[in-house]
Amino acid sequence: MLSRLMNVLKPGIDRQKIMYVLVGVFNTGVGISLFFLLYLLLKNEWHYQWITVLAHFLSVLSSWLMYRRFVFKSEASPVLEYVRFNLTSLFMLGFQILGLYLFVDTLHINPMISQPIVVLVGVVVSYIIHAKFTFSRFFS
Repeated sequence: MLSRLMNVLKPGIDRQKIMYVLVGVFNTGVGISLFFLLYLLLKNEWHYQWITVLAHFLSVLSSWLMYRRFVFKSEASPVLEYVRFNLTSLFMLGFQILGLYLFVDTLHINPMISQPIVVLVGVVVSYIIHAKFTFSRFFS
């Protein structure tokens, strides 16, 4: 389905960047769905923060598979690439926490305004890190 969508787009458009956004939207849905499902299943046994961690790692696996296959079309060693992807994901989690702290606690901007800004900047930073580090042929 994603490939068909890309065939409709103009040839001059950067396919990789468009696919990155489309796969990112899909992955966001997967992450939210996993959290909801796990929360409904485990809320009586696990604290919601542990459910969040489990959902994060499961969604990272899904994201890696989707980015590897549809965005970067990588043929590198899956194990090393998966480790790099996880490092990038943890870095981005820290980036978002720090970004929110700076916007909310330092600049006193409402979290409802700060979160989308941090996420949008994070999407660009994440793309650059994935393209130059996670899925780079240089590190394969």
